[in-house]
Amino acid sequence: MIFNISELETINFSEVLETSEETLRKSLDGTKTFVKWESQGIPESVQNLTTKEGPYTYSEILEFLSGPEWIEEIIIDPTSIIEEEPYIPYEPDIPDDLFLDGIDM
Repeated sequence: MIFNISELETINFSEVLETSEETLRKSLDGTKTFVKWESQGIPESVQNLTTKEGPYTYSEILEFLSGPEWIEEIIIDPTSIIEEEPYIPYEPDIPDDLFLDGIDM
């Protein structure tokens, strides 16, 4: 269930999977958060929220949380990418006969 952060103090953390305010994920602007629970019914403290949105299924909440309110778009300037030389493992030049010393052939 998504809700306004201003109602956070009304959540009974023994009813939801999150353990405290510190374990909550918040929207980018810091105004919304959400809680999850395992029971069939909506926990009382969640039901009593006045700003709630949902409940959502697992796939619905994943889609919602991948939106611009929750994930910051990162734009990479292609001119800032540094081209690196490919890694070539070091193989020292060791003469083949070095390993044959003391061996009769």
